[in-house]
Amino acid sequence: MIQFATRRLKNILSSGLAPRALLATICIGGALALLPIMWGTTLLCAAVGHRFRLNHVVLQSVNYLIYPVQLALIIPYYRLGARLFPWGPPLPAEIMTVAFHGDGSMVKLLAWGTLKAVAAWLVTTPLLALLLHQFGLMILNRKPSPA
Repeated sequence: MIQFATRRLKNILSSGLAPRALLATICIGGALALLPIMWGTTLLCAAVGHRFRLNHVVLQSVNYLIYPVQLALIIPYYRLGARLFPWGPPLPAEIMTVAFHGDGSMVKLLAWGTLKAVAAWLVTTPLLALLLHQFGLMILNRKPSPA
């Protein structure tokens, strides 16, 4: 019974994908999962998966597995975005605390912060995903050494 379940899960995850396509799906899912917006990564993964015919199970699994990392990187993305793009209102260091206890004027400040964080994500994460994809391809193309 366990072998059947394991085989079934392996079939669902690979669903006929070659290792290269699976690697691309994992890299794309990881990059999208790190996007510093709390409301949209699931929908974005679904849309990208549908558009590029990626394996939705793998894509969403990577998205959900990386969720704790996304939470940990939100503030660093806000800070990097504020340094790279200094225009707009300055973001206070305690932006998240102030946002939850502030008034309606914080919406504008959070919108600027989110815009800067997404810009910082655009500068860093796609390049990192591309490098990880190339590294994965090198591993896949590696020929086993004769024993």
